[in-house]
Amino acid sequence: MRVLGVIGTRPDVSVESAKVAAGDVAVLALFVVVGESFHSISPLSFPWLALDTFLPFFIAWVLLAPVSGAYGRDARSSARGAVVHGTVAWSLVSLLGQAIRASPYFHGGTGVEFFVVTLVTGMLFLLPWRIAASRWLKS
Repeated sequence: MRVLGVIGTRPDVSVESAKVAAGDVAVLALFVVVGESFHSISPLSFPWLALDTFLPFFIAWVLLAPVSGAYGRDARSSARGAVVHGTVAWSLVSLLGQAIRASPYFHGGTGVEFFVVTLVTGMLFLLPWRIAASRWLKS
């Protein structure tokens, strides 16, 4: 599998893909909650702030994950596929999410440091879930 070959992979519309997508959104929400908490912002005390942090990345995920191959059969058929497709998807989503977040419609901003932290930390959340999902859906 070539990394550049994953972009444009046709999404598999199935119950399994829906389960993975639901898990992806849950992982993204957890990523935001942990990030906000790390910055001493309580998502329970400031839910609109947490939502405002979540939305740019959620929008980017909805737009880019399907076209990046994240919901193709290969993305959930093996741990390797989960890592390759998850890495491509999150890399693209991190870039677009940062761009959306930098717009006047959302709080926060963007910067190289924030992009790198978001990229690495997001993968630390997403990839273990994607590997687990690929094993879970096999059984």
